[in-house]
Amino acid sequence: MRNENSAAANIPLVVPVSITWADNAKTVTIDGVEWRYNISSDKSVCAIGVKNLEGDLPSQVTIPSEVEGVKVTAVAADAFSHNEDIESVVIPDSVTVIADGAFFLKD
Repeated sequence: MRNENSAAANIPLVVPVSITWADNAKTVTIDGVEWRYNISSDKSVCAIGVKNLEGDLPSQVTIPSEVEGVKVTAVAADAFSHNEDIESVVIPDSVTVIADGAFFLKD
């Protein structure tokens, strides 16, 4: 997978942080892709990832820039892990953090 960020100067940081799924994670389907997401209580952070990593996914997915009116600012750990169908991910400028292991492949 490669980062096709529209603004080269605004490349998100890949940091060794643990942004994982809360017990109250929600789901939304956008353009045929089911996303899992968390919104912080103060609505300052929205972490996102593909819900069903073993499903039939398109070769390119675009992370939504907002969910429920809140900007998507983080790609969670294991957001795209273990999925070999996805060849590229379009990351919106709103994303500033990519958690460690977000794009981990099993092989």
